[in-house]
Amino acid sequence: MSILTVTPNAAIDRTLVVPHFAINGVFRETEKWIAAGGKGINVARAIHHLGGKAICTGFIGGWNGQYLADLLSEENIESKWTLVSGETRNCTIIVDSSTGSNTVVNEQGASVSAEDWIRLSNDVLEAAIKCSIICFSGSLPPGSIVNDYLHLISKLMTQGKSVWIDTSGETLHAASQQIDAQIKVNRHELGDLLGFPITRQDDLRRAADIILKRQCKAAVITLGSQGAAYISRNGQWVVSLPPVNAFCAVGSGDSFLAGLVCGEALKLPPDECLRMGAAAGTANTLIIGGGRFLQEDYERMLSKTVVTKL
Repeated sequence: MSILTVTPNAAIDRTLVVPHFAINGVFRETEKWIAAGGKGINVARAIHHLGGKAICTGFIGGWNGQYLADLLSEENIESKWTLVSGETRNCTIIVDSSTGSNTVVNEQGASVSAEDWIRLSNDVLEAAIKCSIICFSGSLPPGSIVNDYLHLISKLMTQGKSVWIDTSGETLHAASQQIDAQIKVNRHELGDLLGFPITRQDDLRRAADIILKRQCKAAVITLGSQGAAYISRNGQWVVSLPPVNAFCAVGSGDSFLAGLVCGEALKLPPDECLRMGAAAGTANTLIIGGGRFLQEDYERMLSKTVVTKL
């Protein structure tokens, strides 16, 4: 059974390693990686690395859109794209290997219409027939109406699909109000959503109470180097991570979600899903490219992650 990813605002990711990068300078990259990008595509790539099967859906358009589709095809990842007018965006990631800093410049995506969302919904529902788990990842492109997004999520949940949502801002606020929603957020997104910073375990416990009162089914909160938490009606867990020298953290949250849903697809308990997610997310930080990691890094991280009850 495949896992379906939905990326409404896909992109061509161009990751450049530039030592001693600074504003107003002229530089040459020492390493680069160009790939189909956007959060859901990163999730699918990481699922592929973990030995699972994924199908990518979302909007693409123009020359860049075709290039994106070709790049993903070269990775042997299945896709079903919804074509729109306009051009798929580019995202540029600059990794300074001398300091470990990551700079990301995201272009705006091509504008879409209500009719485009109807076509996307039809394509997603068709692709979802052979999938039990659906991941909605990333921002919405210009012209999107949040209710169209929520309506598609609701349809899939009504069909009994396990739907995970990884977004931010107003879209996250609206999605978190859905009964039985499952959300994946980082600590900053959750702090913005709830109106207080998430810095300690007491903050997590307070956040857990609020999330569950909103009738969410589950929420996973990534905490950077401090690990992550899994909050659900059936239990609450935290995971601690081994120390690593992170090289590029871009896409680590997407790899985390991939590990989580791969565990779910294997029908593992939530604490083991959390452990798989944490290992994949940490392994992703060790090389460039969203949703990429070495198998040996993943296995090493998996052996060193520790899950305890919150």
